[in-house]
Amino acid sequence: MTIRNGNKRENTSRTIWIITALLTVLLAFLFADTMKKERMETARLEELFKTQVTEEKQQMQEEQEEINQRLEKEQNDSFYQKLADGFDVRILVTGGSIANGRGSTDAEHTWHALLKNHLQDTYGITAEVDNISMNDNTAYAGYVNIRNHESEKPYDLVIISYGEDDPAANFGLYYEAVVRSAMEKYPDASVICVPESLTGTPTANTGTVEDICEAYGITAAPSVTVFAGTGLLNDNGYPNNAGQEAIMQAVAEAADAGAKDYRGKETLPAERFDEASAYLDAMHYYPADLFTREGNTFTYTPDREISGKVLGMDYDYVTGYNSCSIYITGQWGALGQAVFNNTLTYEDTQTLNSSGKQHLRVMNNWISDWGTYDDQLFTITEQIMISFAEDDTGTRQADSFRGIIVSGQE
Repeated sequence: MTIRNGNKRENTSRTIWIITALLTVLLAFLFADTMKKERMETARLEELFKTQVTEEKQQMQEEQEEINQRLEKEQNDSFYQKLADGFDVRILVTGGSIANGRGSTDAEHTWHALLKNHLQDTYGITAEVDNISMNDNTAYAGYVNIRNHESEKPYDLVIISYGEDDPAANFGLYYEAVVRSAMEKYPDASVICVPESLTGTPTANTGTVEDICEAYGITAAPSVTVFAGTGLLNDNGYPNNAGQEAIMQAVAEAADAGAKDYRGKETLPAERFDEASAYLDAMHYYPADLFTREGNTFTYTPDREISGKVLGMDYDYVTGYNSCSIYITGQWGALGQAVFNNTLTYEDTQTLNSSGKQHLRVMNNWISDWGTYDDQLFTITEQIMISFAEDDTGTRQADSFRGIIVSGQE
């Protein structure tokens, strides 16, 4: 009996041991299998993560490449191509009273403001317009203003509008100087010229503008005949709101045609329309604060010799009759003389769209009304003197003196 019970306990212990061993093996197997699955899942997740990282990195690279390509395209696009491609544009306008929008009822109805709206609405872009036009000035002023104008960013388009008030004999020379100055200073910008004719008929000056545009490979807006209709001018003879709209449509037509043709950038040609325009390649401005004033006479003694071909003066309109003479020490007679008989009142100069009273004009007779040139350079070695009349009008005119401009060899 005792032996049987012992065998029974031994069998039970063996069974328990076997079961324990089997459970241990099973648990070990299950643990190993679990670990294997965990390692496989970890590996799968790591691979998935690497794939996601790679895909995201590739996507970021593709997006950056797309951004870089778009930035490069924006940089290389012409004004017209930027319109077609949906890039923002910056525009510079230079001209006289017509370019300034004189005649409109308010700033929102000037042709350049309307052009800005047209470009933004048509192409879904932002158009920025800087207008440096000066009322009652000619193309010579545009030449000086373009060269003196400072901008933090370059322009995509320069619009030039002169001719209505310019003498025909020397208009082409100064107009070409404006075009060349614009193309040299802003080599990536396109140029649109606006031939001016408030009668709506071709003139010598509108023909000159079109000829210069052809010679330089730039665009002349179809603006000559826009005023052939009636009701486009106000009582003072300037374009009213309807006239402003007509000018805008002509310029917009030129811009839209260029965008449609996907026209590229323009390059400055080697040949000139008028070889005499080379006299205007070099320009230096000498402000009034360099001069010493006694009464209504200004004198300036340069620290180096100054020579030039063309002498201009920068001053403000002053109502009334006045005169000015310019003398250079050691040179017989006056280098330049001018009579000012300005009929504008102060109120006239402060009206809407007026650039103020500033005026730029050539003072010496280097070019006659018949288009002949004085081959003599002037040289300032000691002193130059600017003398206004010694009366109340002369004093006010002297107060408005801003400086002189010397062009040509220097």
